[in-house]
Parts: sequence; C-alpha cells; structure tokens
Amino acid sequence: MHGEDVSRCCRAALRAADAAEDGVRIANSKRKADGAPEIEFGLALHQGEVYYGNIGAPDRLDFTVIGPAVNHAERLEKIGAELGRIVVTSASFAEASRESLESLGRHRLRGVAEPQEVFAPSARPTA
Repeated sequence: MHGEDVSRCCRAALRAADAAEDGVRIANSKRKADGAPEIEFGLALHQGEVYYGNIGAPDRLDFTVIGPAVNHAERLEKIGAELGRIVVTSASFAEASRESLESLGRHRLRGVAEPQEVFAPSARPTA
C-alpha cells in the first residue's frame, strides 16, 4: 500500500472506532436503564504486517490474525485501559493517519525495549 492509501485506511479506522464507541455508549444507556451490566471495551489501532487465516486442527479451525503488529496492538490496548481511554493508537498509526491526535506520553509496553508514545483521539465528554 502507498502512503496515501495507508493514510486513508487509518482515517477510516478512526471513524470506525468512533462509531463503535458511540454504538457502545448508546447500548450502555439502554442496558443501564434495563438494569443490565454495561459493556466495557477498549480498542487499539496500530499499523503493520500481520498474518491471517485459519489456524488449528482440521476438526477445530479458528480464523485469526497473528504477528508482531497484533501483539503491539494488544499491549497498546492494555495501556489504554490503564489510562482510562477507550481508543488509543501507536505513534506509527498516528503519523500515518495524518489526523490531529492527542499524545498520552511515552509508556512501557510488555516485551518492547523502549517506551512507546501512545496517542488517542481528543477526549470526548461523557454523558
């Protein structure tokens, strides 16, 4: 993929993350009114190469995505939870998106030698 294509994909991912956050917020309003537990979720956006496909034995195949970029995103999501942010991104994603994202500072990610800068969309007021 070329630079503008990557940027367009990253911006689309940010819009999808925003829509997911809105959807869960709406669902949680209804769940709260019904006395049901609220849905908690976090989302981390990172860019990189991944491997995907069916993995497992013939009698139990799972479609999955694996690779260093997946591991990085999983570790970013944990940082997002620690920071109380639903959506976070890696520095490479933030740069590629060409969007104005808020830096949340540098944080240590398990298995990564150097602290990594983490970004997020600007905080939105909670209802």
